[in-house]
Amino acid sequence: MPQSKHTQRMERRASARTDANLSMRMMGARAETALPEFVTETENVSSSGVYCFSPHYLAPLSKVGLTLVLPDRRSDEITDRMLKCEAVVVRCQQNPATTAARRYEVACSFLDLDDDHRQLIDEFVTLRNLKALRAPSAATRRRTRTKAVRAARTGVRKAVRARTAVAKKKVAKKKAVRAVARGRAAASRGGRTRASGRSRAR
Repeated sequence: MPQSKHTQRMERRASARTDANLSMRMMGARAETALPEFVTETENVSSSGVYCFSPHYLAPLSKVGLTLVLPDRRSDEITDRMLKCEAVVVRCQQNPATTAARRYEVACSFLDLDDDHRQLIDEFVTLRNLKALRAPSAATRRRTRTKAVRAARTGVRKAVRARTAVAKKKVAKKKAVRAVARGRAAASRGGRTRASGRSRAR
């Protein structure tokens, strides 16, 4: 028996969800085989249902068969679990801005998900959401990058100013050396001129 809209809304509110691109196969349910089988991926997932993409329009309240590939982290090694169940289409809306394979955005509510699979999805959602909370937000990453860029620019400016100051000191030193050399040359020429004058006087 299809769930009422009120029940579906309450279940979606009670179940945490997470953004996840998981591989999924969708096909027509046993009573509705007109839908061709195709592979897609989820946009987000919860223990009550999935939000995914479809190249075909799926009428609301139609039943579909789902095979969801979900990472299983219960053991030390990460393995994939195949979750097979039936679902009912809650919403299907067209998105013209996407490719043909993602032409429709579809919300599906699970119908016969067993407790073990439901728990597995809950654990996956909880883990993903915890990682998302621990990870820095996009705004924080932008601020960090901005600070790093500013610090780098400040360092470059300081290095340029230091090199400019050193270059100015070298130029000033060369000018001083040249001035001293010109002074000595002038003094030497003056001495020779005076000596030549005394020689003529004699």
